Amino acid sequence: MNNQFSLLKQQRFLPFFVTQALGAFNDNIFKNALLLFIAFTLANNPQKSALLNNLAAGLFILPFFFFSALAGQVADKYPKHRLIQLLKVTELVIAIAACWAFHQQNLWALLLLLFLMGSQSAFFGPVKFSILPQQLKPSELLAGNALVEMGTFVAILGGTILAAIIFGANQVVFWISLSLVVFALFGLMASFFIPYAQADHPQHRLQFHPIRAFKTNIALAKTNPSITLAIIAISWFWFIGATILTQIPVISQQYVSEHPQWVSVLLASFVVGIALGSLCCHWLLNGAITPKLVLPSGVAISIILMDAVRVLSTMPALAKSPTLSMLDTLSQWPQLNLIIDLTALAFFAGLFVVPLQAMLQHHSPVHLRAQIIGCNNVFNALFMVMSAVIAMVVLGVLGLATPVLLGMTAIINLVVLLWCFASIKRRQTIANEGVNSSSQ
Repeated sequence: MNNQFSLLKQQRFLPFFVTQALGAFNDNIFKNALLLFIAFTLANNPQKSALLNNLAAGLFILPFFFFSALAGQVADKYPKHRLIQLLKVTELVIAIAACWAFHQQNLWALLLLLFLMGSQSAFFGPVKFSILPQQLKPSELLAGNALVEMGTFVAILGGTILAAIIFGANQVVFWISLSLVVFALFGLMASFFIPYAQADHPQHRLQFHPIRAFKTNIALAKTNPSITLAIIAISWFWFIGATILTQIPVISQQYVSEHPQWVSVLLASFVVGIALGSLCCHWLLNGAITPKLVLPSGVAISIILMDAVRVLSTMPALAKSPTLSMLDTLSQWPQLNLIIDLTALAFFAGLFVVPLQAMLQHHSPVHLRAQIIGCNNVFNALFMVMSAVIAMVVLGVLGLATPVLLGMTAIINLVVLLWCFASIKRRQTIANEGVNSSSQ
C-alpha cells in the first residue's frame, strides 16, 4: 500500500488539492466575515440580525438546488481543468466586487455576492469530485478523497478562524479585502498547473430546466444500488454534520464556558477528528473501494452522540459557576470529555463519508459521473436544509434543549442506517434474481 501523502508530491493531484482547499478557505472567510459584519452592524437589533444571518445561510445554499443538475452536465460536457480555471476567475471577480461592497458597507450587495459565491461553489462541486477518477488510479481514489476531505474541513476551520481574527483587528475592511483577493488569486494560479482533464461526454446536450434535469439524474442514480446507497448516506452525513456544527456555538456558550474562544476549540476538535478519520480510511481499507466501514462507523456516531448527551446533562451547573480561565475550564472532566466525544464523533464521520465519496465516483458511468455527483449535491443541500428546519422546530417551536436534539439525531441515525442498508440489500437481491432468471 503506497503512502497516501505521496499524492501531494504529484502534479496530477497537488495543484487540484491546493485549488479546492483555497476555494473552501476563501468561501468561509467571505461567509463568516459577512455574518460578523451583520452582527456588528445590527448589534442593537438582534431580531433583524438573526433574520439576516438565516437569510445569508439560505442564500449560500440556494444555488445548490438551482444549479447542481446543470453543473453536472457542464462538467461532463467540457474539459474539467478549463472549467476549474474559469470558475477560479469567477471567484476572483466576486472577491474584487466584495472588496467594494465591504468598503461601501452595502449589505444587500454583499448578500448578492454571497449568492454568487454559492453559485460558483455549486458549479465547482461536480467538477471537483469527477476529476479525481480521471487523474487518479482506482487504487488511489480512496486516498485522494481522504486528502480532499481533510483539506476541505481544515480550510473551513481556517477561514472561519481567520475571519474572526480579522474582525478583532484594526482596518477590518482592508484585511478582509486583501485576504479575499490574495487567496482567490493564489487559487487561480494553482489551477493553471492542473493537468489536462478531458470532457467525459462532449456530445451531451445541456438541459437547462433544473427540475427536469434533476429528475433525469435521479433516474440515472437509481439504476445502481451502490450509487443509491452512496447518495443517501452522504446526504445523511451532511444532515448530521450540519446539525452538530450549527449547535457548537450554542453548546459552547450554554454548557462549556463564557469564553468565546471555546467555539474555536470545539470546532478545531471536530476538524482534527474528521481529518484523522478521513486519512485512516486508506489504511483501514488498504485502498479498497468498499462500504464495509460505513455501517459500523454510523453506529459508532450514534453511540458517541448519546455519550455527548450524557456529558451535557452534567454541565449546566458548571456553566453557572464563576468564569474560569481556558486552562481551568479544560481541567474540568466534563469539558474534556465533550472534546473527546466531538473528536471521536468526527473521526467516525470521516470513516463514514470518504468510502462513500469514492464509491460514488467509482461506480458512476464515466460519461454521467459529474451529473450523478450534481444530483448528490442537490440531495446534500436538501438534507442540510432539513436539519435546520428540524432544529428550529425542536429548539424553537417545541422549546426543547440542545441535548434532546442531539439524542433524537442519534436515534434517527440508527433508524436511517438500518433502513438504508436493508433497502439496498433488498434491491441487490432482486437484481441478482433477475440476472439468474434471465441466464436460465
